[in-house]
Amino acid sequence: MQPAFIIASISMLTIPGLAVAFALKIKNQLVLTSIALSYSIFFVIFMLLSSSKNLTSHFINAYTIIIPSSLLFIVFQTIKNKTLRFSNRDALVISSIACLAFSYIYFAGAFTEVPSDLYTHLERYQYAHSKLSANIAINQSKLIVFLLQNQIWYYFLSLNAIVFPLSSAQLVESTAFVTNFIFLVSVYFFSTTIFSNKKNVVLISLTCCAFIFLHLGINIFSFIRYYSFGPTNIGFCLYFAAIAHLLTQIKDQVSSNNIVSLIIFAYITLIAFCNHMQEALFILVTSSIMIGVQWLRLIKNEQTVDQPIRFTKNLLSASLLGILFCFIAVYIYAHLNLERAPNSNWRLWEFGKGVGLMPDLTTLNLKFQFIRVFTLWGCFVYCLFLLNLRRYKHNIFIIAGMVSPFFTILNPFFIDIFLRIDKSTTLWRLIWIVPIHFVAADLFIHYLKKIKDSNMVKKIIYLIPVSMLIILLLPFKNTWQQAHYSRLTTLYPTKLENSLYYYSDVLKFLDNVEDRKSVLTDPITGYIISAMTHHKNYRYKFFRSVSYQHFTFADYDEDTFIKYKGWFLIVNQRYQTASNIGRLSGHWAEKELIQIDNYYPDQLTTHLEKNTQLFNKVWSNNGVSIYQID
Repeated sequence: MQPAFIIASISMLTIPGLAVAFALKIKNQLVLTSIALSYSIFFVIFMLLSSSKNLTSHFINAYTIIIPSSLLFIVFQTIKNKTLRFSNRDALVISSIACLAFSYIYFAGAFTEVPSDLYTHLERYQYAHSKLSANIAINQSKLIVFLLQNQIWYYFLSLNAIVFPLSSAQLVESTAFVTNFIFLVSVYFFSTTIFSNKKNVVLISLTCCAFIFLHLGINIFSFIRYYSFGPTNIGFCLYFAAIAHLLTQIKDQVSSNNIVSLIIFAYITLIAFCNHMQEALFILVTSSIMIGVQWLRLIKNEQTVDQPIRFTKNLLSASLLGILFCFIAVYIYAHLNLERAPNSNWRLWEFGKGVGLMPDLTTLNLKFQFIRVFTLWGCFVYCLFLLNLRRYKHNIFIIAGMVSPFFTILNPFFIDIFLRIDKSTTLWRLIWIVPIHFVAADLFIHYLKKIKDSNMVKKIIYLIPVSMLIILLLPFKNTWQQAHYSRLTTLYPTKLENSLYYYSDVLKFLDNVEDRKSVLTDPITGYIISAMTHHKNYRYKFFRSVSYQHFTFADYDEDTFIKYKGWFLIVNQRYQTASNIGRLSGHWAEKELIQIDNYYPDQLTTHLEKNTQLFNKVWSNNGVSIYQID
């Protein structure tokens, strides 16, 4: 790992926002606000400088001023107003999370198995890095930059990587540490916000970090490893910050002091939209349901209403009507003007066709992606929640999150809008807003306390849910093994033969070739090359696509490769090992890597040996040969 890169990245994601929070006199959700505002400050600076050809140097100059100035302001405000109350407990918690993240990186690192989605994110990073390294202006329109989707995060990493140069492997490890640390810290402080009335809030919040670490994901893929390089982690930080500020606004009585929280909520939501639309959708869905839940609570308790609460109820009523109006308007427009995406691989249950403005009767297939995300562990937590429903009747976020599936993945109207804007392969991600990890952490500590304070018979009874919350996280074998999906499988270190490090010698050579080369090779090798170097192979992920350049034929002549003059041809016949992750998950073929040999027939080898004047072998080692096509 690269300490300078890590320190700089974490500083940029915390210090500027903390200074702004002090300036706005924000006392609640200080850590969450600092992270969200820091990232939004980077976004604004990037937007302002994007059309400059000297973006990198201007960026360095800007942060050379911002970071020290922010630190001085924070110190001054702390001494003057004693605003920052950083207790020993907070220091212990952050240290614990840091150790957890560091240990995780040291033993496991990011999920580097080929052909995982890590390389898709790295390929986007390479695109951003190539532009910044060449001092090329992003574009001439700040509005287009403002609306960039899924790209801003890669420019954040690229700018830091230019300032603190590091290898591709170091970049992966360092970025994983930064994002996982920031994410776990956000989880902790968000948990302290929603369980602020609990005596054991610290234990609950740390347990929540552990459960999210061990369970959050899909199939057997751990979220905290599989998505560590993408914009999703920072997107969740924005989600937590936005919801925390909305809770401040609607949980109690509305006052002029809370208007700042409402403005920050709207601003963070906008930044979330520009960073990664998925988390912006999470914010809109969760906040809409929360407003509805709070409105119902106030209606139910109307007999005790006084003037401030009536004002709150009227404001919530207006907000709820606005949400319903927007939903209906978007639904009608999408239904009449946009085509509906197909049901890909039976991801949806289809019960009947719609009539007129009525949608098709479809829901998410609960036997497919739903159970892959929830797992048996999540189903058990949901049962515990129902048994302890009264415990959460005043917790707006928990109630809203736990009922959210009925408004999203089980709601034909919502699904109709979603499928006209996106595809069925991503609908399942809305399950991530169901707060099963927060509920599990709270109940885990609750039952532990019951065990401590009860007689022997009750101790045994309370020990059952505590044990099940641990056992169901393990990858044990049973009749329903295909529906268990323990994430522990992908929390282990990746085998060398299945990871990017297996090709470290190839990548090192290609990194030393300064000119950017187009590359002919098989799709899987090309997937690694485009992600880990500045060279380019044409394909979609590890599949052949329309842009894929075919080079495998039954016979060859002198003109076969003439249009590829100046390209690299990489022949990868290095020994491959079967993917255990592929076998267990079914996400890619178990023997995907072994099948690379099919791209290199004997006819190709013969043609290369006969035409050495056209194919200049520039590098070779352990089954991999690189040719320059002359």
